[in-house]
Amino acid sequence: MKNQPIFGRPFYHLTEIVTPKKELSEDEKNRLYELKELYREISESDNAEAEYKIAMAYYHGGVVEQDYSNAAMFLENSSEKGFPDAQHTLGMMYFNGLGVEQDYHKSLMWLKEAANQGHAESQFKVGIFYFNGYGVEKDFKQAIRWFKIAAEQGFVEAQLYLGVIYFDGEFVNKNDQQSAYWLEKAANQGDANAQYEMGLMHLEGTVLNKDIQKAVNWFELAAEHGLVDAQYNLGTIYFNGDGVDKDIEKAIKWLKIAAEQGDGECQYRLGFMYFHGVEVEQNHQKAKEWFELAAKQNYFDAIFHLWFMYRNGWGGIEVDSKRADELLELGKSLRAESKAIMFALDPMLL
Repeated sequence: MKNQPIFGRPFYHLTEIVTPKKELSEDEKNRLYELKELYREISESDNAEAEYKIAMAYYHGGVVEQDYSNAAMFLENSSEKGFPDAQHTLGMMYFNGLGVEQDYHKSLMWLKEAANQGHAESQFKVGIFYFNGYGVEKDFKQAIRWFKIAAEQGFVEAQLYLGVIYFDGEFVNKNDQQSAYWLEKAANQGDANAQYEMGLMHLEGTVLNKDIQKAVNWFELAAEHGLVDAQYNLGTIYFNGDGVDKDIEKAIKWLKIAAEQGDGECQYRLGFMYFHGVEVEQNHQKAKEWFELAAKQNYFDAIFHLWFMYRNGWGGIEVDSKRADELLELGKSLRAESKAIMFALDPMLL
């Protein structure tokens, strides 16, 4: 590196180690001892990896006070010695303005230093710079080149990006084979979004052969990672028996998991099932509870059902004109975005 470090190399003295901020556990005492040994090591041998480890102690805090400026100082020195993890972290600190003034140029410089040493995450981040135009002209060809370099090293986010880019065909010629290739690579590494996309490809049968069971397998992997769309799809597939045996218990399980994560459509569908007794025992109280949750997210059909219940005292729910009027006003405010049955059924809403 020809560039001079912003911080000169400090003189290291064991007595200058920051005093712990609290009474330490045995594990923290051991980590503090390791930190002291790292200080001793760089005092004696100017060790880049030791400087990086000290930097990360200040970066994360814990046994010492979190101090991004101190972290940046040690990272700068380690980076100048060519340590790629330090170069990557320093590049991201310049990107986010942590402990240093935000500087996209310096961020990209350090990320490229690490990327050129084979640091896969830095290679991906360099691609992001060119993809989004952070401090440089957007250059999709350069971005994709860096994504491929990182993806070929197994970096899952780069694989996912390539899969989506080749599927969309906006920045490169659309290539379904390349899309499926990279998405499957990412999916096999446990990326939930890639697993979901693989499920869609098998469900729709456009990019890959239609295979509902394979779609279900991929959706289940993504759903176990908490991906709401996959949970919703599983609920729908099992409810309708699309290509699999109809299984209401599994359908409700996945719809409920998605609903409990805040998915308004799943909340509404559960409410609808309990309201009308579709495949479950009719239970207006449960229906009301799910509709209330969906209504908080402005889910229109849930608002209609609640309005109907409060206005008419349906299903043992007490008439509540005030609440019905509130829902009526909310429905009116949303009518430009929805042509749900509520407006057709009651002229008052027009």
